[in-house]
Amino acid sequence: MKKTLDHITPHSAGKVVAIIYVPLAVIIAIVALVAAGGSSGWLIGIGALIGYPLLAYVATAIVCLLYNVVSGRFGGIEGTFYDVESETPA
Repeated sequence: MKKTLDHITPHSAGKVVAIIYVPLAVIIAIVALVAAGGSSGWLIGIGALIGYPLLAYVATAIVCLLYNVVSGRFGGIEGTFYDVESETPA
């Protein structure tokens, strides 16, 4: 059955993408600490740990808002979905 995605909640999508960016931020922070060293390394590292997920959240929220406007006027993304029986843990 084809369905259309016509609305994405910006906050919820932003949270998910920000969490996905955390490991990348940790890697960049570690590289900054090792490469730059000293106080500048710490500054870049802390900036990466806070900045990357925060930027990812804001950018995703903005894109979701734009998607909601565009999908309202021109239609959303179509996809085929099917029901899956839920499995209960043993």
